[in-house]
Amino acid sequence: MGELLAIGSAVAWAFTSIAMRPIVGRALWRSSVLRMVICTAMLTMYAWPTGALTRAAAAPTEAWLWLLGSTISSIVIGDSLYFMAAGRIGVARALPIASSFPLLTTAGAVLLLHEPPTLALLAGSALVVLAVALIGGERAHGNGRNDVVGLLLAGLAACMWATSGLFLGPALRLVDPTAANTLRFGLATVLFSVYLVTARPAEHFDRRLAWLSVAAAIGTLCSSWLFLGGIAAAGVARGVALNATSPVFSAILAAVVLRERVSRRTALGIASSVFGTILLVV
Repeated sequence: MGELLAIGSAVAWAFTSIAMRPIVGRALWRSSVLRMVICTAMLTMYAWPTGALTRAAAAPTEAWLWLLGSTISSIVIGDSLYFMAAGRIGVARALPIASSFPLLTTAGAVLLLHEPPTLALLAGSALVVLAVALIGGERAHGNGRNDVVGLLLAGLAACMWATSGLFLGPALRLVDPTAANTLRFGLATVLFSVYLVTARPAEHFDRRLAWLSVAAAIGTLCSSWLFLGGIAAAGVARGVALNATSPVFSAILAAVVLRERVSRRTALGIASSVFGTILLVV
């Protein structure tokens, strides 16, 4: 059951990526506010009767600070960078590069925490590096050149997602996952709203984009919820490994829904990314 939940999380995030693709460049920030408001409201409806909302409100200040760091790194900056990258180079190319964040986390564990470099670690790292090289070297949109900015944004998203884990680990020792997600989505709503009010970005947010934002919100919440359920039922290693199959589903959906071209080189890179990530986390 846990394995199915983890795979479901991967499918939900791929679905979110597809829904957000037409929004980027037109109304990313307004869409992000709506997406976070919906996620917060839906999660609060569950958290209130189960007592998770009370636990979230009673969380110690230290937990709030850890969750704030995780929210800024992941939901606010990391997700936004990823969506902008997907808008420039396509979902099928952006997600495998951004999904290489376990490599950065593992490298930090070896260099900073002095964890032993095992054979699986070295092989997985090599596969992830190969994946990034294959996908990053693919010519974009058939125009004979690469979008360097798009590739850089996807790489920065991976860095932010990896950083988020460093904040989220200590936070989950102080508050349970449901309460943590309630706080994270609530904090993200406030941060996106503050940016929207102060920066006043020029965006055109029509009804079609609003409905796409609703779909993306459902995908975001389902992905987060199923991911936590997969970890709880199948264990951290297996749950994260199965969630790493998201680039496969994103490539399939991008090809079917968005008509993105998935070349043999990109397909090989996606496979290398998935297998490499599995080796890194098992």
